Amino acid sequence: MQSSQNLGNRLSEQSLFLFLSSVGAQTEGGGLLRLCLNRNRFPPDCDSFLKIKELMSLRDPLNKTPSAQVDDEQGQAA
Repeated sequence: MQSSQNLGNRLSEQSLFLFLSSVGAQTEGGGLLRLCLNRNRFPPDCDSFLKIKELMSLRDPLNKTPSAQVDDEQGQAA
């Protein structure tokens, strides 16, 4: 018996396009904050996957980019 954790969701490139349109339609301050699409049936260099990763990296509360840290520091000083 295989663990469901190792199987992934079996999403295809076509499914990614639908995820991309959904994520792109979400407004700031709402919607998904994190999305894990690893172990699926699409190549890691798929355009839709790369665009989703880019959009989600901007929303991920655990992803502190240097520009976000500067904004936080400026907000605390004001």
